Amino acid sequence: MSVALPAIRADLGFAPSSLSWVANACTLAFAGFLLLPGAPARSAPGARSAPSAQRRSR
Repeated sequence: MSVALPAIRADLGFAPSSLSWVANACTLAFAGFLLLPGAPARSAPGARSAPSAQRRSR
């Protein structure tokens, strides 16, 4: 990401202070896309929760 920031600044005409917003926006977008595959896995039929979260009654 930091390699592309000078090119983004030159092409889009951003001020140096706004480049941190570009980096933060890319980070948030990437983190959001990482969360997407986990949502269907948790709601799948027959999915089991983690063993540490289960309590067994005796």
